Amino acid sequence: MRVMIIGSGKRVRETALPAFLRAGESYEIAAVCARTAKELVVDGRQFGVRPFEGVTAQDLGGVDLVYVAVGKAATPEVLKRLVSLQAARVDLLIDTPVLVFKHFRHTPLLARFRNVWVAEDCAFLPWIPLVHGAVESGIIGALRSATFDRSAYAYHAHATLKALVPGCSLLSARRVQRSAQESERRFQFTRQWRARVVDPRDYSSGRFRIEGEHGSLADAGEGLRIGLEGIERLRAGDLVHPLDEREQALLGESSRGRSLTAAQEAMKRVGFLRLLRSIASGRGGYSLRDGLDDMVSDYWLEKTGRWWATPLTSVDSGLARGIYRGISRIGGR
Repeated sequence: MRVMIIGSGKRVRETALPAFLRAGESYEIAAVCARTAKELVVDGRQFGVRPFEGVTAQDLGGVDLVYVAVGKAATPEVLKRLVSLQAARVDLLIDTPVLVFKHFRHTPLLARFRNVWVAEDCAFLPWIPLVHGAVESGIIGALRSATFDRSAYAYHAHATLKALVPGCSLLSARRVQRSAQESERRFQFTRQWRARVVDPRDYSSGRFRIEGEHGSLADAGEGLRIGLEGIERLRAGDLVHPLDEREQALLGESSRGRSLTAAQEAMKRVGFLRLLRSIASGRGGYSLRDGLDDMVSDYWLEKTGRWWATPLTSVDSGLARGIYRGISRIGGR
């Protein structure tokens, strides 16, 4: 797949490009574009960055996938320009949070691409399959609850929680202030799955614990430990999940001896590679529906402290989408 990358910030330099380069059997970087021309060097490879305003329909014609990772304020204009260049021929991989709430009126632009996926690497963290293995083997039984203490962030937390229990959906959430510095978000999902996320995040000291019917997994503290074994594999008791050489390269030697939370940024690089592999295999990436759902529910949690899935609030509802577009037109002026 020939890829055009739009954006040259930290996300592209430190996560996306390293992952694309290690998925080279499936992806070829056709162009990197940004607001201004520059040179990037990533993993010893040099990229000439082109001004995006100079991209033509002919340039896009030779591309299979466009990855967009630009500032939130710039995303709508980038999407409009791509659509004007006949983007219906290409797939779109767009970075989180897809669009901010005040830009919700621009969501119809996303329907103009062949396929759309969200670059949510937190749904592909490499330790998640190990949790699934602990459930399927009966070691901890069906998942019931989780606590992410300073170890998850905003809409990314929503995605991780959904990935832990495939097929679940968020029913309700609330945010409570525990102190001047600390708050807690409480989630209730379908499939009897609930979670607590303590803020603010601090990966250096954060931890998580996942409870099943028969036992628990934790990356620190009480419970069956789930964590890295060197950088070659992940382990939870007798369960082992290997990491291939490219994934190990993305983890880096600095991940040795660290908890999963402390190694979160490196874990996300591996997650991005797994997301790319999922797209290349035909399984697709993180869905646009889930990406928008994560953004909207997180927005209302931040604004009002509460969120419920109803026909007036859920992105699955045409009525709610119409309301959100109307609010966006007024609030976005």
